[in-house]
Amino acid sequence: MSNFNKGKSNSYENGSDKRIASNSLDIEMGDALTNDWEFAKKAWIWETIIGVSITKKVFESDNETVDSELVIFDPVKESTEYEMIWDWTFVSTDVNKFFDLTVAQLVDESTRSATTGQVKMVEFINATKWKFVIANA
Repeated sequence: MSNFNKGKSNSYENGSDKRIASNSLDIEMGDALTNDWEFAKKAWIWETIIGVSITKKVFESDNETVDSELVIFDPVKESTEYEMIWDWTFVSTDVNKFFDLTVAQLVDESTRSATTGQVKMVEFINATKWKFVIANA
């Protein structure tokens, strides 16, 4: 399942961006990306998210120096909301709280903060369904 659900977001309105993929990048649609020098790679815990992949591909181990194939992504926009569904349990008081991602790019409820995090909950739909924006706060 995509972590940042593109089908329920409004992010296609302003176009996409592209960057050379890092070596051996295994990317799915909906994966959060970050900068690795001038290359794109999957975002890890605490890294600044530059966008969400709209590419599904496994890139070659020499992509940075030989193939230079591009990963296409939706750049971060304040207005983009992503619907996320899985087994975490959040509550309505988590709206406007910030969270970091896990290594698997799931929202980590243990990182709940009033001031900092990679994503911010903007809508509580029910106990297992929410909307987030990429915050990089």
